Amino acid sequence: MAQRRPPPSRAADAKFPKYSISTVAEMTGVHPQQLRRYEQAQMVTPQRTTGNTRRYSDADVDLIARIQTLADTGINQSGIEQMLALQDALQAAETRAVTAETQLHQLQQLFLRFLSSLHAQ
Repeated sequence: MAQRRPPPSRAADAKFPKYSISTVAEMTGVHPQQLRRYEQAQMVTPQRTTGNTRRYSDADVDLIARIQTLADTGINQSGIEQMLALQDALQAAETRAVTAETQLHQLQQLFLRFLSSLHAQ
């Protein structure tokens, strides 16, 4: 009889909301009021509990760190939003390139097997 695996922990999911605003402020070095400003500007959207308390995920914490790094260099909100969009587009393009490279390699292997089978006849 096959053993059942336990379901993956939601806490391990990067998008699972688990941190309070004070914890995120401590983790990132960003004042809670600045975190509220980021939310007001719709740069970060923490989830809310039934009691309307903000809960941030690991992905939110990473985004806040990226925002703060850009802000620390003197880039304004509009510039930060554009930089984040460009960084995300670059990451997506890199992911597509890796996928295309993998597919190309698979096609090359199939082609070589095909050629080998022709020569074997």
